[in-house]
Amino acid sequence: MNPLTSKHPATLGALVLAGILGLPGLLGGCGHVRPADANAAPAPWPAETAPPPAREPISPSPSAMSAAPATPAAPAPGLEAPRAARDAEIPGEGPPRPFVMGRPERTRLTSGTEVLLVRRTRLPLASVLVVWPQGAGYEPTDRAGLAGLTADLLTEGAGARTALELAAELQRLGARLSSQASWDSTSVSLTTLTRALDPALALLADVVLRPRFEVAEIERIRTEARTTLLQLGDQASSQASLAGARSVYGRAHRYSELLQGSPSGLSAITRDEVLAWHRERLHLSRATIIVVGDVEMKALRPRLERLFGVRTVTPSAIRPTGVAFKLPTSARRVVLVDRPGAAQTELRVYQAGPERASPDYFPLLVLNTIFGGNFSSRLNAKLREEKGYTYGARSDFAFRREGGPFAAGAPVKTAVTRLALVDLLAELTRLRSGQVSERELTLAKQTLQRSLARSFETPPEVAAAIAALRVYHLPEDYFSTYSQKIAAVTPADLARVAATLHPEQMSLVFVGDERVIGADVQSVVGPYEKVDLAAAPPPASPRTSTSP
Repeated sequence: MNPLTSKHPATLGALVLAGILGLPGLLGGCGHVRPADANAAPAPWPAETAPPPAREPISPSPSAMSAAPATPAAPAPGLEAPRAARDAEIPGEGPPRPFVMGRPERTRLTSGTEVLLVRRTRLPLASVLVVWPQGAGYEPTDRAGLAGLTADLLTEGAGARTALELAAELQRLGARLSSQASWDSTSVSLTTLTRALDPALALLADVVLRPRFEVAEIERIRTEARTTLLQLGDQASSQASLAGARSVYGRAHRYSELLQGSPSGLSAITRDEVLAWHRERLHLSRATIIVVGDVEMKALRPRLERLFGVRTVTPSAIRPTGVAFKLPTSARRVVLVDRPGAAQTELRVYQAGPERASPDYFPLLVLNTIFGGNFSSRLNAKLREEKGYTYGARSDFAFRREGGPFAAGAPVKTAVTRLALVDLLAELTRLRSGQVSERELTLAKQTLQRSLARSFETPPEVAAAIAALRVYHLPEDYFSTYSQKIAAVTPADLARVAATLHPEQMSLVFVGDERVIGADVQSVVGPYEKVDLAAAPPPASPRTSTSP
Protein backbone atom coordinates (compact mmCIF):
# COMPACT_ATOMS: atom_id res chain seq x y z
CA MET A 1 0.00 0.00 0.00
CA ASN A 2 1.39 3.37 -0.98
CA PRO A 3 1.89 5.50 2.14
CA LEU A 4 0.90 8.56 0.17
CA THR A 5 -2.61 7.26 -0.35
CA SER A 6 -3.13 5.38 2.91
CA LYS A 7 -6.72 4.33 3.55
CA HIS A 8 -6.49 4.31 7.32
CA PRO A 9 -5.83 7.67 9.01
CA ALA A 10 -6.95 8.36 12.58
CA THR A 11 -10.70 7.81 12.65
CA LEU A 12 -13.43 10.14 13.83
CA GLY A 13 -14.53 7.45 16.26
CA ALA A 14 -11.51 8.30 18.46
CA LEU A 15 -13.30 11.52 19.30
CA VAL A 16 -16.50 9.80 20.37
CA LEU A 17 -14.88 6.90 22.24
CA ALA A 18 -16.01 4.22 19.82
CA GLY A 19 -14.71 0.68 19.20
CA ILE A 20 -12.25 0.13 22.12
CA LEU A 21 -12.71 -3.53 22.22
CA GLY A 22 -11.58 -4.00 18.58
CA LEU A 23 -13.11 -4.67 15.21
CA PRO A 24 -16.01 -7.05 14.81
CA GLY A 25 -15.24 -10.45 13.38
CA LEU A 26 -15.40 -11.86 9.91
CA LEU A 27 -17.60 -14.75 8.88
CA GLY A 28 -21.27 -15.57 9.26
CA GLY A 29 -22.46 -18.38 11.43
CA CYS A 30 -25.29 -20.48 12.69
CA GLY A 31 -25.53 -22.22 16.01
CA HIS A 32 -27.10 -25.05 17.90
CA VAL A 33 -27.86 -25.22 21.58
CA ARG A 34 -25.56 -27.30 23.71
CA PRO A 35 -26.75 -28.85 25.99
CA ALA A 36 -30.12 -29.45 24.37
CA ASP A 37 -32.32 -27.79 27.00
CA ALA A 38 -32.59 -24.30 25.56
CA ASN A 39 -35.41 -23.33 27.94
CA ALA A 40 -33.49 -23.99 31.12
CA ALA A 41 -33.54 -21.06 33.52
CA PRO A 42 -30.33 -19.08 33.61
CA ALA A 43 -28.00 -19.90 36.44
CA PRO A 44 -28.07 -17.41 39.32
CA TRP A 45 -25.32 -14.82 39.42
CA PRO A 46 -22.46 -16.19 41.50
CA ALA A 47 -20.64 -14.21 44.11
CA GLU A 48 -17.20 -12.82 43.46
CA THR A 49 -14.37 -15.32 43.64
CA ALA A 50 -12.32 -15.36 46.78
CA PRO A 51 -9.11 -13.37 46.68
CA PRO A 52 -5.91 -15.34 46.21
CA PRO A 53 -4.36 -16.61 49.48
CA ALA A 54 -1.85 -14.34 51.06
CA ARG A 55 1.74 -15.33 50.51
CA GLU A 56 3.69 -16.63 53.46
CA PRO A 57 6.33 -14.16 54.64
CA ILE A 58 9.83 -15.16 53.73
CA SER A 59 11.95 -15.72 56.83
CA PRO A 60 15.50 -14.48 56.57
CA SER A 61 18.25 -17.01 56.80
CA PRO A 62 20.25 -17.22 60.04
CA SER A 63 23.24 -15.68 58.32
CA ALA A 64 21.16 -12.81 57.10
CA MET A 65 19.72 -12.31 60.57
CA SER A 66 23.15 -12.21 62.10
CA ALA A 67 24.26 -9.70 59.49
CA ALA A 68 21.34 -7.37 60.10
CA PRO A 69 22.21 -4.18 61.99
CA ALA A 70 20.92 -3.89 65.51
CA THR A 71 19.64 -0.36 64.87
CA PRO A 72 18.21 1.26 61.74
CA ALA A 73 20.68 2.97 59.49
CA ALA A 74 20.75 6.74 59.57
CA PRO A 75 18.69 8.35 56.80
CA ALA A 76 20.55 9.84 53.89
CA PRO A 77 21.12 13.59 53.97
CA GLY A 78 18.04 15.52 52.93
CA LEU A 79 15.63 12.68 53.74
CA GLU A 80 15.29 13.26 57.48
CA ALA A 81 11.81 14.78 57.20
CA PRO A 82 8.88 12.39 57.65
CA ARG A 83 7.36 11.13 54.39
CA ALA A 84 4.01 12.84 55.05
CA ALA A 85 5.75 16.19 55.47
CA ARG A 86 7.76 15.73 52.28
CA ASP A 87 4.68 14.73 50.30
CA ALA A 88 2.82 17.80 51.54
CA GLU A 89 5.46 19.98 49.90
CA ILE A 90 4.79 18.50 46.46
CA PRO A 91 2.30 20.70 44.58
CA GLY A 92 -0.85 19.02 43.36
CA GLU A 93 -2.06 18.88 39.78
CA GLY A 94 -4.62 21.60 40.29
CA PRO A 95 -7.89 21.99 38.39
CA PRO A 96 -7.94 21.21 34.67
CA ARG A 97 -7.27 24.17 32.43
CA PRO A 98 -10.26 25.39 30.43
CA PHE A 99 -10.24 24.34 26.81
CA VAL A 100 -11.61 26.90 24.37
CA MET A 101 -12.01 26.16 20.71
CA GLY A 102 -12.70 29.17 18.54
CA ARG A 103 -15.60 29.17 16.14
CA PRO A 104 -14.52 28.32 12.60
CA GLU A 105 -15.15 30.75 9.76
CA ARG A 106 -17.96 29.63 7.47
CA THR A 107 -19.00 29.97 3.88
CA ARG A 108 -21.08 28.00 1.41
CA LEU A 109 -20.18 27.20 -2.19
CA THR A 110 -22.54 27.37 -5.16
CA SER A 111 -22.79 23.58 -5.05
CA GLY A 112 -24.29 23.77 -1.57
CA THR A 113 -21.14 22.47 0.09
CA GLU A 114 -20.40 24.13 3.42
CA VAL A 115 -16.81 25.21 4.10
CA LEU A 116 -15.36 25.61 7.61
CA LEU A 117 -11.94 27.19 8.22
CA VAL A 118 -9.80 27.16 11.36
CA ARG A 119 -6.65 29.23 11.02
CA ARG A 120 -3.42 27.75 12.36
CA THR A 121 -0.44 29.87 11.39
CA ARG A 122 2.42 28.33 13.37
CA LEU A 123 3.36 25.93 10.56
CA PRO A 124 3.16 26.36 6.76
CA LEU A 125 0.70 23.46 6.51
CA ALA A 126 -2.92 23.00 5.53
CA SER A 127 -5.17 20.01 6.20
CA VAL A 128 -8.33 19.65 4.16
CA LEU A 129 -10.99 17.13 5.13
CA VAL A 130 -14.03 16.41 2.97
CA VAL A 131 -16.60 14.50 5.01
CA TRP A 132 -20.03 13.02 4.25
CA PRO A 133 -22.43 11.72 6.96
CA GLN A 134 -22.80 8.49 4.99
CA GLY A 135 -21.05 5.30 6.08
CA ALA A 136 -21.33 1.55 6.41
CA GLY A 137 -24.44 1.88 8.58
CA TYR A 138 -26.33 2.88 5.42
CA GLU A 139 -25.39 -0.19 3.39
CA PRO A 140 -27.84 -2.94 2.49
CA THR A 141 -26.94 -6.04 4.52
CA ASP A 142 -26.38 -8.06 1.35
CA ARG A 143 -23.86 -5.48 0.12
CA ALA A 144 -21.84 -5.18 3.33
CA GLY A 145 -18.56 -3.53 2.40
CA LEU A 146 -19.89 -1.17 -0.27
CA ALA A 147 -19.07 2.05 1.62
CA GLY A 148 -15.55 0.93 2.44
CA LEU A 149 -14.85 -0.35 -1.04
CA THR A 150 -16.04 2.91 -2.59
CA ALA A 151 -14.00 4.99 -0.16
CA ASP A 152 -10.85 2.97 -0.84
CA LEU A 153 -11.32 3.34 -4.59
CA LEU A 154 -11.52 7.14 -4.46
CA THR A 155 -7.74 7.45 -4.27
CA GLU A 156 -7.03 4.62 -6.75
CA GLY A 157 -7.03 6.80 -9.84
CA ALA A 158 -8.98 10.00 -10.47
CA GLY A 159 -9.44 12.45 -13.31
CA ALA A 160 -6.75 11.94 -15.94
CA ARG A 161 -4.42 10.08 -13.56
CA THR A 162 -4.16 6.38 -12.83
CA ALA A 163 -3.51 5.18 -9.28
CA LEU A 164 0.26 5.18 -9.85
CA GLU A 165 0.23 8.59 -11.51
CA LEU A 166 -1.82 10.04 -8.66
CA ALA A 167 0.63 8.64 -6.08
CA ALA A 168 3.58 10.02 -8.06
CA GLU A 169 2.06 13.50 -8.21
CA LEU A 170 1.36 13.47 -4.46
CA GLN A 171 4.95 12.47 -3.84
CA ARG A 172 6.19 15.31 -6.02
CA LEU A 173 4.10 17.80 -4.03
CA GLY A 174 5.03 16.29 -0.66
CA ALA A 175 1.32 15.87 0.10
CA ARG A 176 -0.57 13.07 1.81
CA LEU A 177 -4.01 11.90 0.69
CA SER A 178 -6.17 9.30 2.41
CA SER A 179 -9.75 8.04 2.37
CA GLN A 180 -11.87 5.90 4.64
CA ALA A 181 -15.39 4.92 5.62
CA SER A 182 -16.60 4.47 9.19
CA TRP A 183 -20.01 3.34 10.41
CA ASP A 184 -21.38 6.89 10.19
CA SER A 185 -19.24 8.78 7.70
CA THR A 186 -16.96 8.74 4.67
CA SER A 187 -14.02 11.11 4.43
CA VAL A 188 -11.12 12.12 2.22
CA SER A 189 -8.20 13.86 3.92
CA LEU A 190 -5.41 15.95 2.38
CA THR A 191 -2.38 17.40 4.16
CA THR A 192 0.01 19.61 2.23
CA LEU A 193 2.42 22.50 2.48
CA THR A 194 0.56 25.75 1.92
CA ARG A 195 2.83 26.62 -0.99
CA ALA A 196 1.52 23.50 -2.77
CA LEU A 197 -2.11 24.04 -1.79
CA ASP A 198 -3.40 24.91 -5.27
CA PRO A 199 -2.15 21.80 -7.13
CA ALA A 200 -2.97 19.62 -4.10
CA LEU A 201 -6.56 20.92 -4.03
CA ALA A 202 -6.86 20.14 -7.75
CA LEU A 203 -5.92 16.52 -7.00
CA LEU A 204 -8.43 16.44 -4.14
CA ALA A 205 -11.18 17.71 -6.44
CA ASP A 206 -10.44 14.93 -8.92
CA VAL A 207 -10.60 12.34 -6.15
CA VAL A 208 -13.88 13.67 -4.76
CA LEU A 209 -15.65 14.42 -8.06
CA ARG A 210 -14.00 12.29 -10.73
CA PRO A 211 -12.78 8.95 -9.37
CA ARG A 212 -12.11 6.48 -12.18
CA PHE A 213 -13.43 3.29 -10.55
CA GLU A 214 -11.56 1.17 -13.06
CA VAL A 215 -12.55 -2.50 -13.16
CA ALA A 216 -8.98 -3.67 -12.52
CA GLU A 217 -8.70 -1.44 -9.44
CA ILE A 218 -12.09 -2.59 -8.15
CA GLU A 219 -10.98 -6.20 -8.33
CA ARG A 220 -7.62 -5.44 -6.72
CA ILE A 221 -9.15 -3.56 -3.80
CA ARG A 222 -11.87 -6.20 -3.47
CA THR A 223 -9.17 -8.89 -3.20
CA GLU A 224 -7.31 -6.87 -0.58
CA ALA A 225 -10.53 -6.48 1.42
CA ARG A 226 -11.21 -10.22 1.28
CA THR A 227 -7.68 -10.92 2.47
CA THR A 228 -8.16 -8.54 5.38
CA LEU A 229 -11.39 -10.32 6.28
CA LEU A 230 -9.62 -13.68 6.24
CA GLN A 231 -6.89 -12.36 8.53
CA LEU A 232 -9.36 -10.84 10.97
CA GLY A 233 -11.49 -13.96 10.88
CA ASP A 234 -8.61 -15.98 12.28
CA GLN A 235 -8.20 -13.69 15.29
CA ALA A 236 -9.98 -14.60 18.50
CA SER A 237 -10.74 -10.95 19.28
CA SER A 238 -12.47 -10.46 15.93
CA GLN A 239 -14.41 -13.68 16.34
CA ALA A 240 -15.62 -12.54 19.75
CA SER A 241 -16.67 -9.15 18.38
CA LEU A 242 -18.64 -10.72 15.54
CA ALA A 243 -20.32 -13.30 17.75
CA GLY A 244 -21.30 -10.56 20.19
CA ALA A 245 -22.65 -8.28 17.46
CA ARG A 246 -24.74 -11.07 15.97
CA SER A 247 -26.12 -12.03 19.37
CA VAL A 248 -27.30 -8.46 19.98
CA TYR A 249 -28.44 -7.31 16.53
CA GLY A 250 -29.31 -10.47 14.63
CA ARG A 251 -28.48 -11.18 11.00
CA ALA A 252 -30.86 -8.58 9.53
CA HIS A 253 -28.98 -5.55 10.85
CA ARG A 254 -25.85 -4.14 9.21
CA TYR A 255 -24.12 -3.88 12.60
CA SER A 256 -23.96 -7.68 12.73
CA GLU A 257 -21.20 -7.68 10.11
CA LEU A 258 -17.66 -6.40 10.19
CA LEU A 259 -17.24 -2.71 9.41
CA GLN A 260 -15.21 -3.67 6.31
CA GLY A 261 -18.04 -5.90 5.11
CA SER A 262 -18.63 -9.60 4.62
CA PRO A 263 -17.21 -12.04 2.06
CA SER A 264 -20.59 -12.50 0.42
CA GLY A 265 -21.33 -8.77 0.42
CA LEU A 266 -17.98 -7.85 -1.14
CA SER A 267 -18.36 -10.54 -3.79
CA ALA A 268 -21.81 -9.30 -4.80
CA ILE A 269 -20.90 -5.61 -5.27
CA THR A 270 -20.88 -4.47 -8.90
CA ARG A 271 -19.19 -1.46 -10.49
CA ASP A 272 -22.61 0.08 -11.17
CA GLU A 273 -23.39 -0.12 -7.45
CA VAL A 274 -20.09 1.58 -6.62
CA LEU A 275 -20.92 4.34 -9.11
CA ALA A 276 -24.42 4.74 -7.67
CA TRP A 277 -23.11 4.91 -4.09
CA HIS A 278 -20.66 7.63 -5.08
CA ARG A 279 -23.25 9.55 -7.09
CA GLU A 280 -25.98 9.49 -4.44
CA ARG A 281 -24.25 9.14 -1.05
CA LEU A 282 -21.06 11.10 -1.71
CA HIS A 283 -22.75 13.99 -3.43
CA LEU A 284 -21.24 17.47 -3.03
CA SER A 285 -24.42 18.83 -1.46
CA ARG A 286 -24.02 16.33 1.39
CA ALA A 287 -20.33 17.16 1.97
CA THR A 288 -18.60 19.51 4.35
CA ILE A 289 -15.12 20.79 3.54
CA ILE A 290 -13.02 21.52 6.64
CA VAL A 291 -9.72 23.38 6.29
CA VAL A 292 -7.21 23.83 9.11
CA GLY A 293 -3.97 25.69 8.50
CA ASP A 294 -2.12 28.79 7.42
CA VAL A 295 -4.65 30.14 4.92
CA GLU A 296 -7.20 32.97 4.90
CA MET A 297 -10.83 32.60 3.87
CA LYS A 298 -10.63 35.41 1.32
CA ALA A 299 -7.94 33.43 -0.53
CA LEU A 300 -9.43 30.00 0.14
CA ARG A 301 -13.01 30.51 -1.01
CA PRO A 302 -12.24 31.39 -4.65
CA ARG A 303 -10.00 28.33 -4.92
CA LEU A 304 -12.68 26.01 -3.54
CA GLU A 305 -15.45 27.64 -5.58
CA ARG A 306 -13.50 27.06 -8.77
CA LEU A 307 -12.93 23.38 -7.94
CA PHE A 308 -15.98 22.36 -5.89
CA GLY A 309 -18.61 24.97 -6.76
CA VAL A 310 -20.19 23.03 -9.61
CA ARG A 311 -23.96 22.73 -9.16
CA THR A 312 -25.51 19.34 -9.88
CA VAL A 313 -28.87 17.70 -9.26
CA THR A 314 -29.31 17.09 -5.53
CA PRO A 315 -30.32 13.48 -4.76
CA SER A 316 -33.29 12.70 -2.57
CA ALA A 317 -32.98 12.23 1.17
CA ILE A 318 -31.82 8.82 2.35
CA ARG A 319 -32.04 6.86 5.54
CA PRO A 320 -30.05 4.05 7.15
CA THR A 321 -30.95 0.60 5.88
CA GLY A 322 -30.71 -1.15 9.25
CA VAL A 323 -33.82 -2.34 11.06
CA ALA A 324 -34.77 -1.28 14.55
CA PHE A 325 -33.24 -3.41 17.26
CA LYS A 326 -33.85 -4.07 20.93
CA LEU A 327 -32.11 -6.50 23.23
CA PRO A 328 -34.57 -9.15 24.49
CA THR A 329 -35.78 -8.19 27.95
CA SER A 330 -36.02 -11.67 29.42
CA ALA A 331 -33.43 -13.79 27.65
CA ARG A 332 -29.72 -14.26 28.06
CA ARG A 333 -27.67 -15.60 25.14
CA VAL A 334 -24.50 -17.54 25.83
CA VAL A 335 -22.32 -18.12 22.77
CA LEU A 336 -19.16 -20.21 22.49
CA VAL A 337 -16.77 -20.27 19.52
CA ASP A 338 -14.47 -23.27 19.71
CA ARG A 339 -10.72 -22.73 19.20
CA PRO A 340 -9.09 -26.09 20.01
CA GLY A 341 -5.81 -25.74 21.83
CA ALA A 342 -6.26 -22.02 22.56
CA ALA A 343 -4.09 -20.77 25.42
CA GLN A 344 -6.53 -17.93 26.12
CA THR A 345 -10.27 -17.37 26.22
CA GLU A 346 -11.75 -14.19 24.78
CA LEU A 347 -14.41 -13.37 27.33
CA ARG A 348 -16.98 -10.68 26.47
CA VAL A 349 -20.39 -9.38 27.46
CA TYR A 350 -22.60 -7.38 25.07
CA GLN A 351 -25.72 -5.26 25.25
CA ALA A 352 -27.34 -2.89 22.77
CA GLY A 353 -26.28 0.63 23.69
CA PRO A 354 -27.57 4.18 23.14
CA GLU A 355 -27.17 6.33 20.06
CA ARG A 356 -24.60 9.13 19.91
CA ALA A 357 -27.31 11.77 20.38
CA SER A 358 -28.33 10.32 23.76
CA PRO A 359 -28.84 13.01 26.44
CA ASP A 360 -27.00 10.64 28.79
CA TYR A 361 -23.82 10.69 26.71
CA PHE A 362 -21.66 12.41 29.33
CA PRO A 363 -22.84 10.36 32.34
CA LEU A 364 -22.22 7.22 30.27
CA LEU A 365 -18.70 8.41 29.42
CA VAL A 366 -17.92 8.89 33.09
CA LEU A 367 -19.53 5.59 34.08
CA ASN A 368 -17.55 3.69 31.45
CA THR A 369 -14.30 5.37 32.53
CA ILE A 370 -14.91 4.16 36.07
CA PHE A 371 -15.82 0.65 34.99
CA GLY A 372 -13.46 -0.27 32.17
CA GLY A 373 -12.52 2.68 29.99
CA ASN A 374 -9.23 3.48 31.71
CA PHE A 375 -6.19 1.54 32.93
CA SER A 376 -7.09 2.34 36.55
CA SER A 377 -10.71 1.25 36.06
CA ARG A 378 -12.50 -1.30 38.22
CA LEU A 379 -12.43 -4.06 35.64
CA ASN A 380 -8.73 -3.80 34.92
CA ALA A 381 -7.89 -3.44 38.60
CA LYS A 382 -9.80 -6.62 39.40
CA LEU A 383 -8.90 -8.94 36.51
CA ARG A 384 -5.35 -7.75 35.87
CA GLU A 385 -3.90 -6.08 38.95
CA GLU A 386 -5.56 -8.10 41.71
CA LYS A 387 -6.17 -11.49 40.12
CA GLY A 388 -3.56 -11.63 37.34
CA TYR A 389 -5.95 -13.24 34.85
CA THR A 390 -5.18 -10.96 31.89
CA TYR A 391 -2.86 -8.31 30.51
CA GLY A 392 -5.78 -5.90 30.21
CA ALA A 393 -9.57 -5.66 30.60
CA ARG A 394 -11.70 -2.97 28.95
CA SER A 395 -15.26 -1.78 28.40
CA ASP A 396 -16.79 0.57 25.86
CA PHE A 397 -19.97 2.21 24.65
CA ALA A 398 -19.66 2.32 20.85
CA PHE A 399 -21.68 5.49 20.30
CA ARG A 400 -22.88 5.35 16.70
CA ARG A 401 -25.59 7.37 15.03
CA GLU A 402 -28.12 4.56 15.32
CA GLY A 403 -26.81 3.13 18.61
CA GLY A 404 -23.82 0.83 18.99
CA PRO A 405 -23.11 -1.99 21.44
CA PHE A 406 -21.87 -1.80 25.00
CA ALA A 407 -19.11 -4.37 25.41
CA ALA A 408 -16.83 -5.40 28.24
CA GLY A 409 -14.33 -8.19 28.78
CA ALA A 410 -10.78 -9.39 28.41
CA PRO A 411 -8.60 -12.15 26.98
CA VAL A 412 -7.88 -14.40 29.96
CA LYS A 413 -5.78 -17.51 30.53
CA THR A 414 -7.78 -20.60 29.60
CA ALA A 415 -7.34 -22.16 33.01
CA VAL A 416 -9.01 -19.24 34.79
CA THR A 417 -11.97 -18.74 32.43
CA ARG A 418 -14.50 -19.67 35.09
CA LEU A 419 -12.94 -17.47 37.77
CA ALA A 420 -12.65 -14.50 35.40
CA LEU A 421 -16.27 -14.91 34.30
CA VAL A 422 -17.49 -14.90 37.88
CA ASP A 423 -15.52 -11.75 38.65
CA LEU A 424 -16.67 -10.00 35.48
CA LEU A 425 -20.32 -10.67 36.28
CA ALA A 426 -19.80 -9.59 39.88
CA GLU A 427 -18.27 -6.30 38.75
CA LEU A 428 -21.18 -5.72 36.36
CA THR A 429 -23.67 -6.33 39.13
CA ARG A 430 -21.74 -3.99 41.40
CA LEU A 431 -21.70 -1.34 38.66
CA ARG A 432 -25.46 -1.57 38.16
CA SER A 433 -25.98 -0.81 41.84
CA GLY A 434 -24.83 2.71 41.04
CA GLN A 435 -22.53 2.99 44.03
CA VAL A 436 -19.50 5.10 43.07
CA SER A 437 -16.98 6.56 45.48
CA GLU A 438 -16.04 10.23 45.42
CA ARG A 439 -12.47 9.30 44.56
CA GLU A 440 -13.58 7.19 41.56
CA LEU A 441 -15.82 9.96 40.29
CA THR A 442 -13.12 12.62 40.63
CA LEU A 443 -10.46 10.49 38.92
CA ALA A 444 -12.79 9.60 36.01
CA LYS A 445 -13.71 13.23 35.44
CA GLN A 446 -10.08 14.36 35.51
CA THR A 447 -9.09 11.60 33.10
CA LEU A 448 -11.66 12.71 30.54
CA GLN A 449 -11.08 16.43 30.98
CA ARG A 450 -7.29 16.26 30.75
CA SER A 451 -7.25 13.98 27.72
CA LEU A 452 -9.37 16.30 25.56
CA ALA A 453 -6.56 18.59 24.43
CA ARG A 454 -4.61 15.66 22.97
CA SER A 455 -7.21 15.47 20.22
CA PHE A 456 -6.17 18.88 18.89
CA GLU A 457 -2.39 18.62 18.61
CA THR A 458 -2.16 18.62 14.79
CA PRO A 459 -4.20 20.18 11.95
CA PRO A 460 -5.60 16.79 10.82
CA GLU A 461 -6.82 16.12 14.37
CA VAL A 462 -8.51 19.51 14.55
CA ALA A 463 -10.22 18.83 11.21
CA ALA A 464 -11.38 15.42 12.44
CA ALA A 465 -12.81 16.96 15.60
CA ILE A 466 -14.83 19.48 13.60
CA ALA A 467 -15.99 16.69 11.30
CA ALA A 468 -17.38 14.85 14.32
CA LEU A 469 -19.48 17.91 15.12
CA ARG A 470 -20.94 17.82 11.62
CA VAL A 471 -21.50 14.08 11.40
CA TYR A 472 -23.31 13.87 14.76
CA HIS A 473 -25.01 17.30 14.64
CA LEU A 474 -23.28 18.50 17.79
CA PRO A 475 -23.31 22.19 18.83
CA GLU A 476 -20.38 24.40 17.88
CA ASP A 477 -19.44 24.93 21.52
CA TYR A 478 -19.32 21.16 22.19
CA PHE A 479 -15.56 21.01 22.82
CA SER A 480 -15.44 24.32 24.67
CA THR A 481 -18.12 23.13 27.11
CA TYR A 482 -16.91 19.51 27.26
CA SER A 483 -15.10 19.88 30.59
CA GLN A 484 -18.04 21.66 32.22
CA LYS A 485 -20.44 18.93 31.11
CA ILE A 486 -18.13 16.26 32.49
CA ALA A 487 -17.82 18.19 35.76
CA ALA A 488 -21.61 18.46 36.01
CA VAL A 489 -22.11 14.68 36.13
CA THR A 490 -23.43 13.69 39.57
CA PRO A 491 -23.62 10.39 41.45
CA ALA A 492 -27.37 10.45 40.79
CA ASP A 493 -26.67 10.66 37.05
CA LEU A 494 -24.37 7.65 37.27
CA ALA A 495 -26.94 5.66 39.22
CA ARG A 496 -29.57 6.46 36.59
CA VAL A 497 -27.49 5.37 33.59
CA ALA A 498 -26.07 2.35 35.43
CA ALA A 499 -29.65 1.11 35.79
CA THR A 500 -29.86 0.82 31.99
CA LEU A 501 -27.33 -2.02 32.09
CA HIS A 502 -28.87 -5.45 32.61
CA PRO A 503 -26.17 -8.04 33.42
CA GLU A 504 -28.69 -10.86 33.69
CA GLN A 505 -29.81 -10.22 30.08
CA MET A 506 -26.47 -9.49 28.43
CA SER A 507 -25.10 -11.76 25.74
CA LEU A 508 -22.05 -13.66 26.94
CA VAL A 509 -19.41 -14.63 24.39
CA PHE A 510 -16.52 -17.07 24.80
CA VAL A 511 -13.89 -17.82 22.19
CA GLY A 512 -11.65 -20.60 23.39
CA ASP A 513 -11.06 -24.33 23.74
CA GLU A 514 -14.50 -25.85 24.34
CA ARG A 515 -13.00 -29.08 25.64
CA VAL A 516 -11.40 -27.13 28.49
CA ILE A 517 -13.85 -24.31 29.16
CA GLY A 518 -17.23 -25.73 28.13
CA ALA A 519 -18.06 -27.32 31.50
CA ASP A 520 -16.89 -24.21 33.36
CA VAL A 521 -19.10 -21.93 31.26
CA GLN A 522 -22.10 -24.19 31.80
CA SER A 523 -21.49 -24.39 35.55
CA VAL A 524 -21.69 -20.61 35.87
CA VAL A 525 -24.27 -19.44 33.31
CA GLY A 526 -25.99 -22.61 32.09
CA PRO A 527 -26.54 -23.80 28.49
CA TYR A 528 -24.59 -22.25 25.68
CA GLU A 529 -24.77 -22.14 21.89
CA LYS A 530 -21.77 -23.41 20.00
CA VAL A 531 -21.37 -21.12 17.00
CA ASP A 532 -19.57 -22.00 13.79
CA LEU A 533 -18.44 -18.68 12.35
CA ALA A 534 -17.25 -20.35 9.14
CA ALA A 535 -20.72 -21.59 8.29
CA ALA A 536 -22.54 -20.07 5.32
CA PRO A 537 -24.97 -17.26 6.21
CA PRO A 538 -28.70 -17.72 5.69
CA PRO A 539 -30.23 -16.43 2.42
CA ALA A 540 -30.33 -12.65 2.27
CA SER A 541 -33.70 -11.00 2.69
CA PRO A 542 -35.07 -9.11 -0.32
CA ARG A 543 -33.49 -5.72 -0.80
CA THR A 544 -35.65 -2.71 -0.08
CA SER A 545 -35.45 0.88 -1.20
CA THR A 546 -33.43 3.19 1.01
CA SER A 547 -35.30 6.31 -0.05
CA PRO A 548 -38.16 7.62 2.07
